[in-house]
Amino acid sequence: TAFRNPILGMAVGAILTAIIQSSSASVGILQALCSTGVVHYAVALPIIMGQNAIRYNNPNGKVKISVGTIDGQVALTVKDNGIGIPASEQQRIFERFYRVDKSRSKATGGTGLGLAIVKHIVEIHDAKIELDSAPGVGTTISVLF
Repeated sequence: TAFRNPILGMAVGAILTAIIQSSSASVGILQALCSTGVVHYAVALPIIMGQNAIRYNNPNGKVKISVGTIDGQVALTVKDNGIGIPASEQQRIFERFYRVDKSRSKATGGTGLGLAIVKHIVEIHDAKIELDSAPGVGTTISVLF
């Protein structure tokens, strides 16, 4: 299942709990996703982004999934303190099958489609992706609705 990792399961659970409890930011995300009739995307975004953050993290690394606002827009943010992405690679990480570290990808699994799917979901909803990453520091990806 998508929740083989208990940390990811808890993070998605927290987001869905916030939606149920009518957190204004979470409700904004749900409304944006429901407007196209694709409610399952509300679950797909944090799962895919969270899996990526876990997969490319360091041993005992941390991943934080949050819902809030950035510059007045509803935002889903996933932040890790993992391996980071060099600036020269950042434009390509949303391409299908693209992998920054091909040797690490073989060890961690995956298809190279995760962030391409995130990009597609974002485009469907006229949302925006923000990326902040540095090697050895970690990565923060925010989807703004």
